[in-house]
Amino acid sequence: MTKKQLLRAVAFFLVMLCMFCFLSDVFENEPNRRNTTPVRTYYNLEQDTLDFALLGTSGIDRYWLASKAYEEKGMASYSFAINHFPSWAMLPMAKDIARKHDNLQLLIIDMRPFTANYVNVGLNRYENRARITVEALPFFSLARLQVIDRTLEIISENVEGESRFNLSYFFNFIKHHSRWSEKDFDLYAETEYVTSDYMGAFINKSYTLRTLSEPATTYVTEERLALDPVCLENLYELLDWAKDQDFEVIFLNTPHSQTKTETTRQNTIRDILDEEGFKYIHYDLDGDIYDLQNDFYNPEHTNYYGAEKFTDVFMEYLTENYDFPDRRGDEHWSQWEGTYANIRKAITGWEAILEAKRKAAEEKEAQEAAAQTTTQATTETVTQNAETES
Repeated sequence: MTKKQLLRAVAFFLVMLCMFCFLSDVFENEPNRRNTTPVRTYYNLEQDTLDFALLGTSGIDRYWLASKAYEEKGMASYSFAINHFPSWAMLPMAKDIARKHDNLQLLIIDMRPFTANYVNVGLNRYENRARITVEALPFFSLARLQVIDRTLEIISENVEGESRFNLSYFFNFIKHHSRWSEKDFDLYAETEYVTSDYMGAFINKSYTLRTLSEPATTYVTEERLALDPVCLENLYELLDWAKDQDFEVIFLNTPHSQTKTETTRQNTIRDILDEEGFKYIHYDLDGDIYDLQNDFYNPEHTNYYGAEKFTDVFMEYLTENYDFPDRRGDEHWSQWEGTYANIRKAITGWEAILEAKRKAAEEKEAQEAAAQTTTQATTETVTQNAETES
């Protein structure tokens, strides 16, 4: 091979690699964009702008309204949350937050990922949870590479016959290319690089104002159940890392309906945190604070009204226990400005739509009742006339 041919081959390889990376970066299915948008918003934050962060599953971004906390208290915070966020992704993402924000005073860890079960569940449980996180993270981010590495390590150790290396985690295109459809994979939506107007809070037209048909309940017990071995290992790895940081790490359980398994494992986590010297805040379902029917869109998550109440309660705790600077009016934190107004505008608009639908339904019901009354009166009149004639 001549030098010219070699250069052409290298150039061709680099071009194809770039195209492959691009396709893998944008090739994700529509439902996962609910995770991608707030993750992109986090990575769009200026360096050193977080005084504290919340990290975890949907048990975080459905509850904490960072925009409200900034508007009312000047708190600079963010909920980094991904649906089904696996416990082994906690440490890589915690490290990522610490690297980007030297002024970080507090990192709040969601306890829910550590109650999961992976014993005898097969490959799908590991893979499904890991891929949601991997596909939401920026393609070239260090956190993504670390999550992939940890995922493959855990899978190879716990699922018989699985390899330590799987190229499809690095290049999503390999996994998803056969499922292409214009509906599921919108190239424009991905290349547009959409960020959240709500500073990462979960504000969604289909769920945010939804309520329950009956009050949420949870299983209450003092029993303990051993953690899944994978979750236990990941928890201790995170604790070992947290002990060496110059900011505080605490753990949080947000109020939701818990099964017996989740409750007993939460109890075990609290024991471990006590033994290791870590603080935790465990919020149970409290009927004195929440309307257990109208403040939740499903038993595991608050809706917007519940999020407002939780944010008020947690803001009070943070104000009493920490001294965060008031960042309002400082240009370095201008990304938070107006984001709570964006939330309120969206909510007000959706409330108006729901109210219009409610009134329309009432009017229709009244019209149907009036028509039924008229029909019944007509029937009775006809019957009476018939009886008179006879």
